[in-house]
Amino acid sequence: MLTYANTVPVMERHRFDIGSLDRYLRQHLDGYRGGLEVRQFDSGHSNPTFFVSAEMAGGKRQDFVLRKKPPGTLVVSATRSIASSA
Repeated sequence: MLTYANTVPVMERHRFDIGSLDRYLRQHLDGYRGGLEVRQFDSGHSNPTFFVSAEMAGGKRQDFVLRKKPPGTLVVSATRSIASSA
């Protein structure tokens, strides 16, 4: 996986179940072969954003960006911000 200067290992407070993501992608993404690698962009702490690389059919890797809600209780304005950025 290429390491981009603006990514870091996933921060403890933003960790999630990568196995669940793997299972989801196997069921919903044509050509997905596994080999997930996940890093976190070092900005966007309000809305954690991740760089995801996956092995696809033919041995090629495909890169994705994944966003998730931050931990804790969200105020209404933050919830709208996350939904509108999708």
